[in-house]
Amino acid sequence: MKILVRCNVEARENTFSAIVLQEHKLIIPFFQRTYKWDSENWARLFEDLISSFNDGVEPFLGSIILKRLQGSKNEAQIIDGQQRLTTLSILLKALIDQIDNENISDFKNFLYKPFTKNEIKIQHSLIDREKYSKVLNNENFDQNEETGIFGCYNYFTKKIQEEFGKDEDRKFKFAQTVFSEHKSLVSVFLQDKEDEQKIFDAINSTGVTLSATDIIKNSLFDKIIKETNEEKAIKLYDEYWRNIFEKDDDEQTFWDTTIKTGSDTRTKGEILFHAIAVVKGIFKETDNLSKLSAIYKNHIYKLNEDELINFLKEIKKFALIYRNLPEMKNDDLFVYNYETRFFHICQFTNVKTPFLPIIFILKDEFRDKSDEYKKCFLLMEIFIFFRSICGKRTSPYNKNVIKIIKDYQTNKGIYEILKQNLSDIPLADEVREVFYNISNKSAKFILFWIELCREFGKKDYIDKSGLNYVYELEHIMPQSWQENWSDNANSKDEADKLIYQIGNMALLKGKLNAKVQNSSWKDKRLEYDKYIGNLSINKELLDKETWDKNKIEQRSEKLIKEFFEIWNYDEL
Repeated sequence: MKILVRCNVEARENTFSAIVLQEHKLIIPFFQRTYKWDSENWARLFEDLISSFNDGVEPFLGSIILKRLQGSKNEAQIIDGQQRLTTLSILLKALIDQIDNENISDFKNFLYKPFTKNEIKIQHSLIDREKYSKVLNNENFDQNEETGIFGCYNYFTKKIQEEFGKDEDRKFKFAQTVFSEHKSLVSVFLQDKEDEQKIFDAINSTGVTLSATDIIKNSLFDKIIKETNEEKAIKLYDEYWRNIFEKDDDEQTFWDTTIKTGSDTRTKGEILFHAIAVVKGIFKETDNLSKLSAIYKNHIYKLNEDELINFLKEIKKFALIYRNLPEMKNDDLFVYNYETRFFHICQFTNVKTPFLPIIFILKDEFRDKSDEYKKCFLLMEIFIFFRSICGKRTSPYNKNVIKIIKDYQTNKGIYEILKQNLSDIPLADEVREVFYNISNKSAKFILFWIELCREFGKKDYIDKSGLNYVYELEHIMPQSWQENWSDNANSKDEADKLIYQIGNMALLKGKLNAKVQNSSWKDKRLEYDKYIGNLSINKELLDKETWDKNKIEQRSEKLIKEFFEIWNYDEL
């Protein structure tokens, strides 16, 4: 049965054996993404095949898109379907290894070139080539691995044993039916002049999801091959892509990790490429993030060889900057310096990603960490932080950032441009008001940084151990105040004005039990010594014989003063 996909592309229902036997060699492009299928995919595939085998019906396993290489003798490039084809070939290898039947050798022609000593028919991508070779050549690998190519083989080995046991005839018939009889795949052959990238993207936009990073990589190296040759493309890939994004499992995990950004969830790789596109000026204010890969493809299409190489260099530069940005965790040791504070604020407010292009420029331009560099961070810090604690939303994809980059590219002087575009900062009086009715989250953050500032003597870099962000926020005059604190207030409104201002809050090493929380100051003060640790911000409380309206308001004023010494408008 023929299926016409478009005027110059023909698709045909085929068996696995027909697809692999008609080609002398099947090549997965070296730059294709790593093998991604997992136990959920394997289970679904195996269950479909077993069910179809038992019911005597043909399953549909998807499409394989191939493009015969010009000037080659029956060698084809796998444009799409490498995950599917890899999985099926590993399932077949697991069956071959477990079937005791003299005719099983016929199946080896599906995996190995004829008239060779087990020369593998499918040439895998650079990332997975070694692992795939180990599986097909019965080399030693971890039999307990549960992910990737090794995990795939181990999974099918176990499932075959569970499903068939020692029934050799049924195992053989299953292999014969699935791989030689069922026309369960659609093979699509492209003409030599067909744009495989367009077909690849079209198929994947409706099927297996590719990240924008995957599509950008495919477009880049497809264009580089066309501008140069595959040998040079592989060298560039190794230096500027593989060593950055795919060097090992840790790197791949880092770039594949998803982050919530506003209403969207994106991988770190996609966040990086969005930021680069903003820096390069190829992502405009009117552009939509869903079109990021298309924006890159249009840009890449226009580049010549030298421009492509320079673009790769820039990608590597910005990727290394992003990779080395602090990711603050609560149990890390925090020291008092402006960069640590900025990235902690970004985590606190969840607005780091829109400012990433600006961070890239600052990190690239100010390698010597000049005063202007520090002022830029302070300005962004105050803009983000003050708006956050005053309840003013900062858009996850702030168009101001795109305008800042555009102004910078034409005018230079990044600090002045930042100051012009980030001018909507709440006034000091507006910020002061917050401290008299402050959220627990904001109070905890502010008290922590005031304590760090005291600890480090207001110096940026000093040999101190630092603090972990692991404290509990405590209202000294408690929310349940009526029984033991009625001398401080005559009504709920009066009490709330004292309870929820910053002067009435402390950072403790653990949470007090409810009985202690609601005790009088005299009893509570005795317990505080067990919980305050070495924090000066708490030790000063123990000197107070009483805790009343005057003490709370005096402490609030003192903390507000220290707050504005750290986040100082006058330094902008």
